[in-house]
Amino acid sequence: MDKLPLQLIREIITGNKDAKDILHEAFRQRSPVYRLFDMRLIEVAEGKAKIEFPYKEELSRIGGMLHGGAIMTVIDQVCGLAAMTVNKGVNQVTMELKINFLKPLTKETEPYVAVGEVIRAGRTTIVCQGKIFNSKGDICAVGIGTWYVFTK
Repeated sequence: MDKLPLQLIREIITGNKDAKDILHEAFRQRSPVYRLFDMRLIEVAEGKAKIEFPYKEELSRIGGMLHGGAIMTVIDQVCGLAAMTVNKGVNQVTMELKINFLKPLTKETEPYVAVGEVIRAGRTTIVCQGKIFNSKGDICAVGIGTWYVFTK
């Protein structure tokens, strides 16, 4: 596991199909958030990422639905992955992120799928849109954010 996620993503984009499973394991080992949310990487392609995740009671709020902060975290993760696929620098951080919560994510509608897509990639910033769907295919949350690219 000596390769960094950004290196693995570049390998996936260039056709190394095994790199997706290695990337998933790298995130499971290195990212406490990825583990906490029990995320599973479904797809990574240039400008796009897709993650599946379950309902977890410890991430819920009163009323039996996922907490808004948990939903925002997943959108941050999936959009960050999408941004990595076009990142020409050495690292990145989230600069800003805005979410619209459209439907509650409940135990009855799991598992959920989060999709992140790059809208625009510049030299120092990348803008992405993220969406979360429930098991019925309903869109439950949508977000837009900007990632700052470290060039050195």
